[in-house]
Amino acid sequence: MHRKNLSWLLVAAAWAIAGTCVAADNSRAANGKRLFITDGCFECHGRVGEGGAFNGPAPALAGIFSRRSSIEIIAAVRKGPNDMPAYTEKVLSNQELGDIIAYLRSLPGPTDPKKYPLLYK
Repeated sequence: MHRKNLSWLLVAAAWAIAGTCVAADNSRAANGKRLFITDGCFECHGRVGEGGAFNGPAPALAGIFSRRSSIEIIAAVRKGPNDMPAYTEKVLSNQELGDIIAYLRSLPGPTDPKKYPLLYK
């Protein structure tokens, strides 16, 4: 009987930890969204990462992790490719950049146009 109760306790603890991690990811994504807006990322990349053309074509960031790794994203933010300014650690801390990445990971990415048959009639 004692082992059975212990196993239920371990399952409950695992669920509690998993819930905390999800909540932490959600709060990081919420802060990342705030930073994405306040630091001006949205001006070129759109409010929900859809991309844009403020000063030339800016890539869509929604769904970017299917095309690029986190390391590539961090390098691009720190270096500033093309017309994008470089966001060094003095401008954007690693914690803040991690929060922005959590926000970008939360974005669903583009919808497959084949889901809308009306477009093909």
